[in-house]
Amino acid sequence: MTKKRKLDGSHMISTSSPKGLIWEKTLSCAYDSLLTILHNIFAENEDHWFNHLSNFNDFFSIMSEGWQNNEQESLESVRDRIRYPLSQRDPASFPYNEREGTDVYALIDQVFSSPTYQSSTEESCPHCHDILNRSTSSSPFWHLEGKASATISKQLQDTLNTQINKDAGHV
Repeated sequence: MTKKRKLDGSHMISTSSPKGLIWEKTLSCAYDSLLTILHNIFAENEDHWFNHLSNFNDFFSIMSEGWQNNEQESLESVRDRIRYPLSQRDPASFPYNEREGTDVYALIDQVFSSPTYQSSTEESCPHCHDILNRSTSSSPFWHLEGKASATISKQLQDTLNTQINKDAGHV
């Protein structure tokens, strides 16, 4: 998409931005949604992305390689470089057909997982403090329980900002 802005009444400049992903008939909606959000986060602060996220795991490396140096791969190409290996590894969870879509929570769980990180949550009784539920995740950013209290975009932005601030020593 090309946008034109007037600077001083006589000069026009043209800026380009991605139009968004072209959805496939193989139900790429979960991937398209997540990559649109992550690309926006990347575009808003490339320095933080490259300093803190680009080598987090193979998926973030693929995104970083595709989006660096203003020689951007198409968003669809980055999507397919992430989607195909997931489908090969686990076709039941990450189908690549025209009948089933991918659960966005399953996708986020995979994209944000890392073998070098582990987080845990405990739920305890507010009165006796007995532990009611304990679970672990291989994602330092987000512990998914399959229920969202806010939009996925908001949750991703908040958790990524919190992690970046922790890494920078601001929290």
